[in-house]
Amino acid sequence: MRPALRRWGEAGPEVLALHCSLASSTAWGGVAAQIEGRARLTAPDLIGHGRAADWDSARPYAEQALEAIAAHIPSELEPEPGPVHLVGHSFGGVLALALALGRPEAVRSLTLIEPVLFCAASGPGREAADAVLDGMEGHLRRGNLEAAAEIFLGLWGGGQPFESLPQAQQNYSAARMPLIAAQQRVLFEDSQYLLSRLGTCTMPVLLLEGAESPPVIGEILDRLQTDLLRVRREVIEGAGHMAPISHPEAVARAIASQLA
Repeated sequence: MRPALRRWGEAGPEVLALHCSLASSTAWGGVAAQIEGRARLTAPDLIGHGRAADWDSARPYAEQALEAIAAHIPSELEPEPGPVHLVGHSFGGVLALALALGRPEAVRSLTLIEPVLFCAASGPGREAADAVLDGMEGHLRRGNLEAAAEIFLGLWGGGQPFESLPQAQQNYSAARMPLIAAQQRVLFEDSQYLLSRLGTCTMPVLLLEGAESPPVIGEILDRLQTDLLRVRREVIEGAGHMAPISHPEAVARAIASQLA
């Protein structure tokens, strides 16, 4: 059985990459291929994803995810333990931010690719996203997981209609929709107190977004760009929310710029 962790590369700085919800560590394969020879990239499966352990619904999901990921920062990364370049996409970006704020000595740089920290946003983009997510939550309350997954992926997926996805991918996504609901405390209520700690982050931070992404992403990054101390922001033209998969070359170039 494949372990709940993938590693690419044999030389260069250590990069720890956290994938988005409903994906797995394999989502970083395209980026890893582009960055080969310049870094060692490690990507774990988040709790409840891929081959990772299931999540305990009696405990806050973000808390469990952070505990599992923290094992890879920094001492368990081989062959040269030390501070890592931390990369996170979507919900993985929120976890990466939480880890960097909690263990700054272990993180050399931080790259956040469209972190979905909705509590940082205000304006029409947030209102539009809330309206879509309200419809998803209605289906979740009624136990209609397939319809909830269709709405979720319609907003945050790669643009492919849900019904055209392979049946295994449809089943995988639908089965994990309760996990999406369990993430809402940290994303909407800031249960990890991330916003109040942004000004304490002293490492270099790159904010990366797709030009075609939902407007709420821009609102989130506006807040992060204002409050973080050492921050720069880049836009990937032609990309949407799933840039690590759809535009791995551009994402790899951005990560490589942080390695310097």
